[in-house]
Amino acid sequence: ECWSIERDIDAIKVLAASGRLKNGTVDRTPLRSKYFFGYGYTYGAQVAGKGQEQLLPPEYVDPIPDWIHTKLISALEEK
Repeated sequence: ECWSIERDIDAIKVLAASGRLKNGTVDRTPLRSKYFFGYGYTYGAQVAGKGQEQLLPPEYVDPIPDWIHTKLISALEEK
C-alpha cells in the first residue's frame, strides 16, 4: 500500500510541475515543496510580518484528492 501512496504523490508532483494545480496548492522552496489541499495558508516570506498569516479560501487551493480520503483519512478513522 505504501508504494501505491508513493505513486499518488508522484502524480501530484507531475501535476504541480506542469502548472495544473492552483497557485495556493503548491508552496515551492529550494529544498522542498509543500502541498495544501482544501485550504491553504500564507506564512514566512509570503507575508509582511509575524501575525500577518492568512488562511486561503478553497477557491485558491485544489480540493483534497480522493486517494487521500480513501487511502489515508478513512484508514486512520477506522483505527
